Amino acid sequence: MTPEIALINAIRTRLKNDAAVVAFVGQNVFDQIPEATKPPYIYIGPAGRSHIVQDCYQIWVQRLRIYVIYTSWNRTEVWEASEAVVQSLYEIELDLADPFAAEEPLNVIQAGDNVDPNAPKSVFIDVQTTITRALSPAT
Repeated sequence: MTPEIALINAIRTRLKNDAAVVAFVGQNVFDQIPEATKPPYIYIGPAGRSHIVQDCYQIWVQRLRIYVIYTSWNRTEVWEASEAVVQSLYEIELDLADPFAAEEPLNVIQAGDNVDPNAPKSVFIDVQTTITRALSPAT
C-alpha cells in the first residue's frame, strides 16, 4: 500500500460515515466513479506528495483534491454539500492503515468551484497532511 491509498481510504471511510455528508450524497463517495453514476456524488481526484528527508522515517507531505458534484441550477447545493465535507475533514486526525501514520491533523487548504453553465456544478477541496512510515533496520 502507498501513503496515497492509505489516505484516500481513510478519507472515504470518514465521509461515508458522516451523517451531514450522507444527507447530501448518500454513500456516493468514490475513488473511481462507477459507470452510469449520476450526481450528486463526491470523488477523490488527484493525489500527490513531496518527500521530506529524515533518517529513521519516510515522511511525505501528502495532498489530495476532493470533488463534490451536483446538477442543480445554482451553486447553493454544491457549496452546502462541500461545506459538510470541509467540516467532516477539518483538522481531524486520521487513523491510517499500517504501516502509515498521520503526523498532523488534516488541513483543508483551499476550495473553489466550476462555473461552466453547461456542466454539472462542482466544488474542489484541497487537503493536506504529513504521513510517515518507520524504516526497518535493514533499510
